[in-house]
Amino acid sequence: TVSRCVSVPVAMGGNPVCAVCSQNGPLTCSACKMVSYCSKEHQKHHWPEHKHQCRPFEVRTSQELGRYLVATRDVAAGELLYEEAPTVVGPKVVEPSPVCLGCLRPPGAARCGACGWPVCSPACPGLQDPHCHATECKILSLSPIQDIQNCRYECILPLRCLLMQKRNPRKWKIIMSMETHMDKRGPSTEVYKELDENVVSYLIQNYLSQLEDGAVGDTSSEIIHRICGAIDVNALEIQEGQAELLALLPTAFIMCHSCTPNTKHTFKNTRITVRAAVGIPKGQDITTMYTHMLWTTQARREHLRNTKYFSCQCPRCADPTELGTHMSALRCLAEAEGLPCGGFQYPKSPLDDDCEWFCNKCPMSLTSRDVCHLISCLDVEVESIQLNEPTVDRLEDLLRKLETVLHPHHYLCYKIKHSLIQLYGHQTGYLHSDLTDRALVRKTDMCRDLALVTDKVDPGHGRLGLYSAVLQYELHSALLELYRRNNNVKVLQEARVALEEEIKFLPALESDHSPEYQMRELAKRALVDVNRIILAATVVKGK
Repeated sequence: TVSRCVSVPVAMGGNPVCAVCSQNGPLTCSACKMVSYCSKEHQKHHWPEHKHQCRPFEVRTSQELGRYLVATRDVAAGELLYEEAPTVVGPKVVEPSPVCLGCLRPPGAARCGACGWPVCSPACPGLQDPHCHATECKILSLSPIQDIQNCRYECILPLRCLLMQKRNPRKWKIIMSMETHMDKRGPSTEVYKELDENVVSYLIQNYLSQLEDGAVGDTSSEIIHRICGAIDVNALEIQEGQAELLALLPTAFIMCHSCTPNTKHTFKNTRITVRAAVGIPKGQDITTMYTHMLWTTQARREHLRNTKYFSCQCPRCADPTELGTHMSALRCLAEAEGLPCGGFQYPKSPLDDDCEWFCNKCPMSLTSRDVCHLISCLDVEVESIQLNEPTVDRLEDLLRKLETVLHPHHYLCYKIKHSLIQLYGHQTGYLHSDLTDRALVRKTDMCRDLALVTDKVDPGHGRLGLYSAVLQYELHSALLELYRRNNNVKVLQEARVALEEEIKFLPALESDHSPEYQMRELAKRALVDVNRIILAATVVKGK
C-alpha cells in the first residue's frame, strides 16, 4: 500500500526539513508542495519513493477520450491535486476593455513607446520582461497602433503561442500536443472564416509578413489556425480583478469533462490550484467542466458540441431528472376531467437530442423541437428582465408565469429566485425591516430550497460555491430579522450555521479582488456579529 504524504516535515523551530537528511529544507516539491529538500541532489535521490506520493494521478489514453487523468489512489475531498502556472496567458476576447500587455491589468492613459498598445504605466515591469510583453512588442512595433480602438486583443494569445517556437520549445511542444479538432474546423466552417479574417490574416498581413523567414518559426496560416483551435478547445478563463484572461495550462487541459465534476480550481496571479471537490476513489477519472453547471441538459450538450466538438454522455446528462434536480423539467399542461394533470415532462432518452418528452403522470408528450422553442423564448424574456434593473415586483410576476409551465427547480426558475432573494432585504420598500413575517419566511424557504438543489448538482461546491454562499448569507440576513422580532435563539443558531457553511464554500486562496474573497470576508465579519448576539442572548437567558 502506498502511503500518503500529508504534511511537510518541520524542525523544532518551525522550518521545513529535508525528507532525506532532516536538515534545513528550503526547496519544496513544485508539484505537490508537500515535501521539502536541502538540495536538488536529495530531491532526485528521493524521487523514486516520492513519485508514488506526489501527484495522485496518472495520464491515460483512450480512443474515446484521448488523454485523460485517473486517480492512482483514493483522494480525499479538498485534497490538493496539483498547482501550476500557465503555459501561456493573454486577454480574453468578448468586447474587451483595454488591458496592459505587461501585467494584464486595466491600463491607465499611458501607451507602450514602441508598439503603441495601452499600458498601465511606462514603468510596468512586464513591458521589459521577455516572458511578458518584451518579445511580442518587437513584432507589434512593426505596425504600431495609432488608435487604441484598433487594438485586436484576440490576436495577442495566438501571437504569444506562436512565439514559443523559438523562445520556449518545451512550452511549444505542450501547445502542439493539445487537441484542436481541426477536422471539424475546416475552411468551410464559420469559425474558420471568422478566425481567418480577425486573427490569422491580420497577424500575417500586419506583422508576420515583415519578418525574415524563420525569425520566429513557422508563421503559416495553417499553424496559426491550429493555435486558435488549441485555444478554443483547451483554454480556461481567469478573472484577475477587472481583467478577463484566457490561459493554456499544461495539466488542466488533460482533464476530461463531466457535468458533475469532481474537482474545483482557483486562480491567484494566473496560477491555478486544483483540488478534489469530493472524494475521488482510486481508478476514477479526474474531471472538470467545460460548460455552465446551471444550464439544462439540452443547452449544455449543444454548447459542448458547438465549442468542444463532442456529445456529453455523463450520468447527469443521461438522467431525465438530472440527478433529481429537475433543472430541465417542464410542467405538464394536460388536463383530466377539467383538472391539471399535476405531472412533469421529461425527455425519454436525454442523450438523443430529438427524443420525445413524456409526462410522468399522463400520456401527454411533446417534441424536442417544441421544448427547445419554449425554453428559448422564456430564456430571452428572463435575460431581458435581468439585464434591465430588475425589481421585486417584476421578478415575482415573471416567476409566477414561469412556474405555470416549468418545474419549480427548472434552471430559469432557479435564476429568478436567486435574484429575488438578493433583492428582498435590499431594494427600497423591501428592506428586511419592511417585510412581513410571511415574506421573511418565504425568503428563508427559497434560500433553503435552492441550497438543496445546488447541493445535488454540485455537492463539492466546485462550480457553484459563490451561488451557495449568496444563498447562505441571505438566509442568515432574513433569520437575523426574524430573531429581532421573536427572540428565538434557535433562529440565531441556524444563522450561524449558514455563515459557517458560506465560509466553507468559498476558497481562501482566491485573489483579494475576487467576489469569492469579498463574500468570504463579509461572512466572517457577519459571523462575529452573530456570535456576539448569541452570547448576549445566552447571558440574558441565564439571568
